[in-house]
Amino acid sequence: MEKMDIYRTANDRERNILETVLFFIVTYGVCWGVGILNYCNKFMSGDMMAVFMMTLPATGVSIAKLYGNIKNDENRRVHLVYVVCFICFVVIISFRITGIISEKFLEMFINYILLPVSSILVLIFAILDNGELAPGKNWKKVKGLLLLFIFLLIAGGIISSAGSEIADFHFIAFLPVSYISCFLQAAAFFGEEYGWRGFLQEKMQKISGRRTGVILLGIIWELWHMPIWFSVYHVDGLGLALRFLSTGSFAVIIGYAYMKSDNVWVCAFMHYSINLCFTAFPGNADSYNFNAEHITGPRIAEVVLLFVAFSMFLCAKEYREEHDTPK
Repeated sequence: MEKMDIYRTANDRERNILETVLFFIVTYGVCWGVGILNYCNKFMSGDMMAVFMMTLPATGVSIAKLYGNIKNDENRRVHLVYVVCFICFVVIISFRITGIISEKFLEMFINYILLPVSSILVLIFAILDNGELAPGKNWKKVKGLLLLFIFLLIAGGIISSAGSEIADFHFIAFLPVSYISCFLQAAAFFGEEYGWRGFLQEKMQKISGRRTGVILLGIIWELWHMPIWFSVYHVDGLGLALRFLSTGSFAVIIGYAYMKSDNVWVCAFMHYSINLCFTAFPGNADSYNFNAEHITGPRIAEVVLLFVAFSMFLCAKEYREEHDTPK
């Protein structure tokens, strides 16, 4: 019996290592490979590169989970959607690189066909499987956190917009309506969060501890953005510092929400909220530009406020080593 347990433990360890390697090959290797090609010979916009990147973490998880284990994979339909989506991305990008299709056609295909269809299928299969990726579980556990989170994002946006006309803030009334489009972009936002929170976070925390693990995850997460640092964000030294502060603090608060809810969809909702609020406020009109020319004092104050507020969650009981992660 003891030999059997040792054998099973060894197999689990080998499987875990294999899954992690496959995850990083896809999430980092493909991301940086395509990113370098796009930087040297721009064949698609930064926005399309970002969408492609956001699906890669879930694709990495999907390939890792399906590899040699497809029959026992309880979420294989969701994983297969991401694999097929990835193949479609590779084909359409190849057509663009070789000049078979135009950049406009590529953008239309991604925005109006590939992303919406993949998003709907992922959501449907996640609901039907009703397993670990079920969208509806444990929202009550984090409802207060989500309200506080959105309040702080809006407060930060207002601070960053100091001096802007009050009339520019009319869009706040339409923020709830804006969440409708989240369902048609689920493959991107869920895709990114499934990789970082649903897969890698627990592994990092087991290796380095709850707090250190999530901090390291924030650094890994931001470094992953490198292919669009210069093409989308136009970073300089100040911009990089602010991005690491932002991503690190978001890793803490989203990681905390995941530990409380064990629901990747909660994380996807929070990620969507970040993008929505950061791009909607007048003070963040140049939200894609992280350099001294576009970064204002109020915008720095916004980043610092959110960093301080979100980092405080490292003191929560979920980040204590003796507290068990909910499963």
